[in-house]
Amino acid sequence: MDRDQVEEIVYTFAKEMKYNNIKICGEVIEKLTDMSDEDAVEYLISLASKLVKDKKLKIEDIRHNMSLLIGLSKNNTTNEIISKKLELLKKNHLK
Repeated sequence: MDRDQVEEIVYTFAKEMKYNNIKICGEVIEKLTDMSDEDAVEYLISLASKLVKDKKLKIEDIRHNMSLLIGLSKNNTTNEIISKKLELLKKNHLK
C-alpha cells in the first residue's frame, strides 16, 4: 500500500470530519500501509460506513472523494469491486 496515497486519504477524511488528532491519524496510516491493497480498501470502506452511521462523516464526503479510494489499487477488478461497494454504501445510507 502506497504510504502517500494512504496519508492523503486519511487526512482528507479527517479534515472532512474536522478531526485533528495527528497521533490517531498516524496510527491508522501505519495500520493501512502494512495491509495488502484489498485489505486496506475493505478496512477503509468499513470505517467510512461506520463514520457515516455515527454521523461523523457524510455520504457526500465519501462520494466526493471516491477517486482517492478507487486509486488505491492498481488492479482493475479491485477497482470495480470498490466502486460497487461504495455505491452500495451510498444506497444503504440514503434510505
